[in-house]
Amino acid sequence: MKYLNETTDIEIAASLVNHIRKPCQNPKTGENLRETYITMAQGILDRKVMSNPFAITLLEDEIAKYF
Repeated sequence: MKYLNETTDIEIAASLVNHIRKPCQNPKTGENLRETYITMAQGILDRKVMSNPFAITLLEDEIAKYF
């Protein structure tokens, strides 16, 4: 059973994809944070912490668009 404070792989992947597609900016420097979110997503994939194949594919495909 999923508890209210747990986040699923799909929710994490969707959030990261949203941040990659529409990145925030650092308020102090104005720097685009897309690279930061891509690095976070790549780290999640490298550590193999996700078990949902759809979430993994979603992140891999989004990262591939920028390389």
